[in-house]
Amino acid sequence: MALSYDLSMGQGSDFSLSLNLTGSNGAPINLSGYNISGYIKNYFSDTGFLLNISPSIVNAASGLINIYIPAAQTINLPINMGRYSIGISNGFSTSNVLYGKVFTYPSVFATEGLPFTPISITGQDFYFSTSLLSGVNTQFITYPNILQNAPASVDCDIENNIDNYSYIFNLSNITNSGFQINFSDYLKNTGYILLVSLGT
Repeated sequence: MALSYDLSMGQGSDFSLSLNLTGSNGAPINLSGYNISGYIKNYFSDTGFLLNISPSIVNAASGLINIYIPAAQTINLPINMGRYSIGISNGFSTSNVLYGKVFTYPSVFATEGLPFTPISITGQDFYFSTSLLSGVNTQFITYPNILQNAPASVDCDIENNIDNYSYIFNLSNITNSGFQINFSDYLKNTGYILLVSLGT
C-alpha cells in the first residue's frame, strides 16, 4: 500500500527530504534490486510531468530514500498545489510507494529584488505555506503578496511531522493582507507548517 505524505517547498530554494518507506504492517520496505523514480505533476491524471524529482535509494535494506531538488529546478515550478508520486520497479513489476500533494510557495530567493506589488487571484487559487509559532494560541498570517481584494475563501491545513498533537482552529479577520488563525490550545512545539489555499 502506498504511503501518503505531502511536501512543501519554496520556489527557487533547495529542497531535501529523507524518509523510510514502510509497508502496511509498519515494517521497512526492502528496496534491494529495485529502481526508484518519481515525478511532480499538476494532476495525477496528466500524461506529462512538471519535474522529474529523481529520488535516490540511500539504504535499501531499511527502505531509506532521499529526495533532493536543487534551486535551479524548483525555480521552474508554478506557485500552486501539484501532486507527486514515487514508484519502484524490479524489471518485472512496478509499485507506487509514496504519493501526495506538493505545495510550492514564493521564496525570498526567487523574488529578491522584485517590487512588492498587489496581485490578483481572480479566476485561480493561490497557495503558500508558512511556519507557525510555538507557545501561542493565535497568530496573524501574512500573505506572501498583498492582494487587490480579500479572498473569497481561505482553506488551511496543518502539516505536523513533529509530534502526535492535533489542534482545532478557526479563522477570523480575513483581509487582503492576511488573516487571523485561532487555535483550541497553545501550540506545543516549533516545526508545524500551515498550508494555505486562497480561493476566489
